[in-house]
Amino acid sequence: MSQSHCTTTSRRFKHITVKERYQIEILLKEKKRPSEIARLLGKHKRTIEREIARGTVRMLNHDLTYVDKYCADTAERIYREKAANKGACLKIGHDHELANYIEKKIIQEKYAPDAVIGEIRAKSLKFKTSICTKTLYNYIDKEIFANITNKDLPVKRAPRKNRHKRVRVAHNSLYLIDENAMLPYNGRVSAGPGGKGENHCEFSHNRHRQAAADFSFRENFYIIFD
Repeated sequence: MSQSHCTTTSRRFKHITVKERYQIEILLKEKKRPSEIARLLGKHKRTIEREIARGTVRMLNHDLTYVDKYCADTAERIYREKAANKGACLKIGHDHELANYIEKKIIQEKYAPDAVIGEIRAKSLKFKTSICTKTLYNYIDKEIFANITNKDLPVKRAPRKNRHKRVRVAHNSLYLIDENAMLPYNGRVSAGPGGKGENHCEFSHNRHRQAAADFSFRENFYIIFD
């Protein structure tokens, strides 16, 4: 396809870019008229005139006199602010009755947003507009309502986990073994290689026949009740 058949080079209704705004500012300092600037940038004359009106600000000279000049930065800022406000209007913007009903349910009666929407549908309440739960949560997050914030919503809490408590054996139920005088026991005492390691002493006692406990004493000495 030849270049003459290309249709992307003559796009119309294209917004002015930041680079073009700086070019307009420079051309205005060179005393160029809007019609000449439009011809150089490939824009309509009326487009350049609106752009100049948008970005014109009053500046103070060194001799304390005011002068109106076009500022590319100001024009870009205003353009972005207006572009951010584009979009569909709020569905609840003109339905004050629905907004008051939602605020009453959430603030006074402690309803959750999902419960409010569910009650409206269950009772078939009629308002000028209708919104879903997701839209209501978005309105609350963006602080669209005058009196409702996220602080007014019920707190979501995770279910409590079962915590197991440690059972400690009382000290009076343990019999310490002294190095010099050992208590009588039924069983054996075993030591690791070289006399080190874990030593086990097993003996029977009537009061603690059903209990089993480990007790560390000095060089890894353990008493096991059985």
